[in-house]
Amino acid sequence: MVGAATGYVADFAGHRAVAVPPGDAEALASAIGSLLGDPRRRARLAASAREWAFAHDADWTAAAMEDLYAHLPLRVAR
Repeated sequence: MVGAATGYVADFAGHRAVAVPPGDAEALASAIGSLLGDPRRRARLAASAREWAFAHDADWTAAAMEDLYAHLPLRVAR
């Protein structure tokens, strides 16, 4: 994954993605070209991203939301 350093691209930068400054078309083109020329790095990034995606599936997300809501203070509307 290559993209602007926002959202998941920023979160994944390093091990699962290549992040470039938002709005920097030259950096984006360079990063894409670099990955196209480095199949081993591209495969490592893809494998790491795939591993993360399988580990953080819908069941994981639901459990994380349940845990979050379980720890929120209860407020009663008046």
